[in-house]
Parts: sequence; structure tokens; C-alpha cells
Amino acid sequence: KGTSKACIKINEVTLENLNVTNGQLVYSYINDYSAKDYNITIIYGENGIYNSSRWDGKLTIKASPLNIVTNNINAPAYSVINIKAKVLDANKIATGIIKTAIKINNKTIIEENITNGKIDFNYQLSDNIGSGKYNLTIIVGDSRRYIHNTTTVDLIITRNYKHIETSNITAKRNGTIRIQAKILDQENRLINKTTKVNIK
Repeated sequence: KGTSKACIKINEVTLENLNVTNGQLVYSYINDYSAKDYNITIIYGENGIYNSSRWDGKLTIKASPLNIVTNNINAPAYSVINIKAKVLDANKIATGIIKTAIKINNKTIIEENITNGKIDFNYQLSDNIGSGKYNLTIIVGDSRRYIHNTTTVDLIITRNYKHIETSNITAKRNGTIRIQAKILDQENRLINKTTKVNIK
């Protein structure tokens, strides 16, 4: 009966001071603590009827498992691929700083921190990634809130077909004929590596 003041502490740091009426203490707050065990204390002050009292217990914050949602990628060799993924916590976009890494056939191509639960990364495929199927692995690391997770999808690379851009040639007899052409890939980019050309 009556009204008394109560204090809630976590690891001896005061979380809240509040009034308790008729012995009912109900308090809610947004949990922003790291995943581990804490000491929680409730101190109930005396009033005209009761003496003060104290309760000590344990607060356990558990890390949430993460889920990575992404898709297979199909792309021509030596192109720029866009790697997209969503990092979810219980089907909602994960928040806070999360360490991520992306690998192709177990070789890391980038490590970065994300804060909005989304991975959106452009990567220029190198010359040594020819046509074939590769493992594209996305890793999200442990954080103060989350448990790490890994997912692997297929990166399917097809041949990047070349085409030649040139024009007809007009020349005088016994003069020098100059043959000039551009060797382009299927995205109309100049091929800047050695390639064989047969002129007939």
C-alpha cells in the first residue's frame, strides 16, 4: 500500500528512478546493451508502512542470429558485377554496425562495415576469373548484438564475346594499306589485354 520510490540499476549504474504505487512495478526500456550477462538491482525505498528492500539478480542479453538474403549472379567475364544482399534480424533489417566480407572461391574481395543492413557493392571481375561457376560467399561477423553467419551462392561467368568495329578501306595500287579497327567486348568497351587477330 502507499507510494514509494524505486531505483533500477544495471551493473550499479542507475537506469531509472520511479514511483511505485501499491506495490506494482512495471518498467520498459529499449534494449541497447551488448549480448552478455549483467547484474540488475531493484532498490525499493521505505515509506510510512514498509522498510526499504533490495533485490539483486542477473540480466542475460542474448545475441540474435542474422540471416543473409541474396541471389545467384550471372555475368560475362571481365564485367562489373553488382553484389546485393539484405542482412536480417528476425525478418527485419538489422541495425547497428555489422562487419561484412565478400569472397569469390574463398578469396576476399572486400571487407567493410555496414550500418543499414544492406550490402550493395560493385566489383570489376579480374582477368583471371574466366567462364565457369564460382562460389560467392558473404560473411557477416559477430557484433555486440548479433551472431555471425555465412551464405554462399553461385557466381556464373560466361564468355565475353568480342566484336570488331571498323570500316571499308579504299587504297591506291602499290600504296600502303592501313588497317585500323577497334576490338570491343559485348558492352562496347575496348579490350585492353592481348588478344589474337587474324587478317585475311
